[in-house]
Amino acid sequence: MTHSSLSQVERGILELFFIVSCLIFISAGLIHEAESEGYEDNFWAFHNTLYFIIVSLSTVGYGDMSPSTELGRGVMTFIICAGLVIVPLQTSRVVELAGLERKVHSQSIIIMSTILIFT
Repeated sequence: MTHSSLSQVERGILELFFIVSCLIFISAGLIHEAESEGYEDNFWAFHNTLYFIIVSLSTVGYGDMSPSTELGRGVMTFIICAGLVIVPLQTSRVVELAGLERKVHSQSIIIMSTILIFT
């Protein structure tokens, strides 16, 4: 009997987490490069840029930080558009997998109960 370590849904959730994490860290790196004025720039330090990206992608947007250069605004526009496309697509895929898994489990329960009734 083979036992897979992760179900399709669990694998989908891990993929979603990995993709969102990559989006956040790559975006933070891009904004850091576009906005930072050098090694000593504490305002756009990487940890502050991570905060800015998470707040922006979660659509909270406190307004305490915003890109000031043309390049930074262009990069941020691309990041927001990518986040609005990638995250819902991955989330719907996980929900679809969960629905399929539920359907498979409910069918197997019905088959097992039928077998038990007629045996």
